[in-house]
Amino acid sequence: MMATMSLAGCFGGDDGGSDEDETPVETLDEWQVHFANTASDLPECNDDRDGWLYYVSADENFRVCTQFGWEL
Repeated sequence: MMATMSLAGCFGGDDGGSDEDETPVETLDEWQVHFANTASDLPECNDDRDGWLYYVSADENFRVCTQFGWEL
């Protein structure tokens, strides 16, 4: 508890910069993570699924559908 309190003032402070210099952050309207037990359970990776993100339980990894197929 004491260590947390001693760092409380170190995070989230105003750096004094102007907001005009910052690049706007793109927001994601929908962000879905799908689930598959194994890589063989992944659906076909095609244009309709481009950018889809899956967590593969057997691999304990995420895979994303790209123009090159499923990638880690």
